[in-house]
Amino acid sequence: MNIGRRHPSYFSEDYSRTLRLEMNKGSCLDRLIGKLLERTEALLLSTMKGLKNVVYELNVEGFQELKVLKIDSALEMQYIVNSVDRVGSNAFPILETLILHSLRNLKGISHGRLGATSFSKLKEVSLVGCHQIKILFSLSMVRQLLQLQKISVGYCKEMVGIVDEEGQGETSNEIVEATRQKIELSQLRSLCLDNVPEFISFCYGKKSSLIDDDKQNQLTNDPSSRPIPLFNNEVFNFFSSFFFSPFF
Repeated sequence: MNIGRRHPSYFSEDYSRTLRLEMNKGSCLDRLIGKLLERTEALLLSTMKGLKNVVYELNVEGFQELKVLKIDSALEMQYIVNSVDRVGSNAFPILETLILHSLRNLKGISHGRLGATSFSKLKEVSLVGCHQIKILFSLSMVRQLLQLQKISVGYCKEMVGIVDEEGQGETSNEIVEATRQKIELSQLRSLCLDNVPEFISFCYGKKSSLIDDDKQNQLTNDPSSRPIPLFNNEVFNFFSSFFFSPFF
């Protein structure tokens, strides 16, 4: 089903409940669309003026039956899930594919506490042209991605890392809880990075941050001044069989 401008075919015919949606937030069709979103398996959101957060603004239940989500050119979008000041809900419990294109104000995929099964079935994440996002996964979120197989990031000019190893923006309780669990991305097979000029390391934190300008010309033979590797020893333990592949 298409609501708004007709979009080219994108989703597989395997999904019988597909919705392609382009409209302004606050439309008179909101109530009808809300009912459709509860049962949708594959969803394409395009433009969507006024929308800053997919969950809670479109479907408070958290898209319990959604398997594929693509968001394109939603220029005001800040987070896919923003659960700050809310009890953590199990948003996207069976989502398998997340594709984000040209979300120029996107700050992160999740913000705030997630439910125990949120994104637990996610297999593929792709970002293109999302220029504000710096780190893809929060510390608490990455520990739920046990099924993740592919990460693709392209033309994200502020991206510095994939995992926030220090839990920036999370509460102290969330960080303590996350660090008690071992990070496992044993299903990850493909990492595609293209045109990410600020990228530093897979896991990003204080240890992998860039030195300031005053010290750039004062490098010594001290091992601490050597370039930060893309993967540290902890990261290599994430992958049981890993390879770089061409972007898209």
